[in-house]
Amino acid sequence: MNQIKITMIQHLSGAESYETGKTYSFSENEAYRLIKAGIATCSEKVKKNLFAKIEELKQIKEEEEKALAVILHKQELLAERTKLQLRVDEITDALGDASDYYKSYSDLGEEK
Repeated sequence: MNQIKITMIQHLSGAESYETGKTYSFSENEAYRLIKAGIATCSEKVKKNLFAKIEELKQIKEEEEKALAVILHKQELLAERTKLQLRVDEITDALGDASDYYKSYSDLGEEK
């Protein structure tokens, strides 16, 4: 990731010391964290671009995690779908409307 120049609003001490009012370079992730926490600031343009980039990366990560969850839980999901379909079949049978409920999508389109 790129380095971002940010200006400290608050003093920050740790392995290194960062003085209030001075500008330092941080990784995009660290700069985002410090700006979001109100410890540092930067120009509005840089801030807008940085926050947009981080939010986009978060969105991509969420989508990847959802896809992985589906893969990891595929058997559970398949079993749940089967269970639900059996329940729908029971309800449809009880209502006696199988001929309407189980029409194919193409048949439904022709009824217009």
